[in-house]
Formats: sequence, structure tokens, C-alpha cells
Amino acid sequence: MENYRARPMRQQWKNLRHRLFSAGLILIAVSLSACSNRQGVSQLIEDGQSVGQLVERGNELTQAERYEEAITLYEQAITQDSEQSEAWFGKGDSLRRLERHAEAINSYDEAIEIDSDDAEAWYGRGNSLIGLERYEEAIASFDKTLEIDPDYSEVWSDRGVLLMELQQYEEALISFDTALEINSDDTNIWSNRGHLLRALGQYDEAIANLDRALEIDPENSLAWNNRGISTALQERHEEALTNYDKALEIDPDFARAWSNRGQSLIRLGRYEEALASFNKALEVDPDYSQAWNSQGGTLEILGRIPEAIESYERAIDADPSNQAAVNNLRRLTMR
Repeated sequence: MENYRARPMRQQWKNLRHRLFSAGLILIAVSLSACSNRQGVSQLIEDGQSVGQLVERGNELTQAERYEEAITLYEQAITQDSEQSEAWFGKGDSLRRLERHAEAINSYDEAIEIDSDDAEAWYGRGNSLIGLERYEEAIASFDKTLEIDPDYSEVWSDRGVLLMELQQYEEALISFDTALEINSDDTNIWSNRGHLLRALGQYDEAIANLDRALEIDPENSLAWNNRGISTALQERHEEALTNYDKALEIDPDFARAWSNRGQSLIRLGRYEEALASFNKALEVDPDYSQAWNSQGGTLEILGRIPEAIESYERAIDADPSNQAAVNNLRRLTMR
């Protein structure tokens, strides 16, 4: 049976917002009684339970995604023994999953103060720092994880994605290559490396990496999307559409793939279909600023100017720093 804390966080980089991965959790399988949340906590906190029992029950609740209840149990354990690093770690992990990142960092720090060689606590801390967009600090936490556990391939890969976001491409490539030396069968590492090579303009090499990712896992929707982007950048838009459609077959709620699909349809002159793709992206993610801007551009091509203006305004509402939308709106309203 796999230990609760063995490799608990596997990031999927759909965003930094979509580009930064959300950390996942590998946990043992358990069954819990079907009781209400309030009843569940009252039944789980029994007189005389040891700290270890409280932590174990908290871990079970974390697996069941009952994070608030898990936190209650971890806090009960901490009340009994404030030097219980497992309880601090568990509390931090549940807080992170609730996106209460500042509180999570405080809990991880408590765990690290008790055991400075706790690689998973350093990793969790890094993931919460990502949630706060404190990327340089997140890299420092990942580096500490790797100092303790140099063979942690997932951390090497996540470190590479962060470095890529910070446009430190050469160092990012080193991180991905190190990750692959440790685990050459990880589809996400190959996909991330392909994404980096695309950013460097090495499209054929990027596609080769993405093809390797898809050999390992043909259901990797992110790899299909990234392959579509690389082929689109080579003006191979029909092939790009096939890739986006495959990504969407796997994950129909992949807003970025819908938007990318729309971009290729524009290049093929299929404007009504493009508009439908942007509409679908916005149905999935109403705050997707770039999709609003692309929708506006398509409406403008179709001569639907008032609607285009409204789309540009929605793009700016979603992201005031979207300069393309600002320029487009200014151009139309100053006619």
C-alpha cells in the first residue's frame, strides 16, 4: 500500500492560470461512511484518539476531498502535539487544495521547522507560492526539494515550467532533460519539453517531443493541444484542427483548445466556425480575455461592429492589461 505522503503533488500546467499546473495528490484508497460533513467530523473526533489516528483519518478525508473536515482533524492532532509534522503537512495540503495558499504556506513552514528535510513540505510550499504568483520563491522551494531528493522527476519538470514562464529557457531545458534522465516515460515531461522547444521556435523538434508524449499517453489532451499550436505556427492549419479536435474529444471543457481551434479556422477563412469555437471557449471560461478579443476580431471581419465592440469591452473587463483588446476597441470607437 502506498504511503500517503509518497509523491503527493503532481502538477498539471494548464494555466499559470491555464499555464501553471494545479498540483494533484496520489493517495491510498479508503472508504468512508456516508454521513453529513458535520456528523462526519463529530464521529471522527472521538475521545482518546491518538495523534496518529487523527492524522490518518485526516488523510482519509483529504483523499475524499473533504478538506474542511480534514483540517479540523489535523488541528485536533496539533492541539495534542504541536511538534507533529505530519499534521502540519496535512493541514497545509488541505488548505492548498482549498486555494488558501497563504495559510497553507504557514502550515508547511511549521512542518519544515520541525523537519527541515521534509521534501514534500518544501514541494507543497512551492505549489502554494505558485498559487500566489510568487514564482521566484516557488523555484527556491523546488530547489530545496531537489537538494533533499535529487531524483524527484516531477519537481524537475515543474521547475522547468516555472523557468519557462520566467523566460529562462536554457535553464528550463536543463530541468526537463534532468527530469527525463530520471524518468523517460513521463508523458507530461515530454509535453512540457515540447512546449519549451516551440517557444524557442524549434517547431519540428517540439512536435517530435509531443509525439513521444502521445506515444506514452494518447489521452494527453494538453499534448494534443500543444501539437496543434506547433503545426499551426508552421501554417499547417488543417493538421492543427485535427490535433485540437483530438484534445477536445478527450477534454470537451478545454477552453484554450477551443480558442486555438478558432484561430486556425480564421486562418482558413472559416469565420462562422471560428466564431462558434470562440463562443464555446467562453462558455467554458467566461473570463478568458484572449477568447473575447478573438471573438471580437472575428465579429469585426463579419461586419458585426457593435458586437465586436462589446467583445473587446468584455476582453478588457476580464483583463485590463490585454493591450490588443484595448487597441482594437480604441480603433473601432475612434472611427
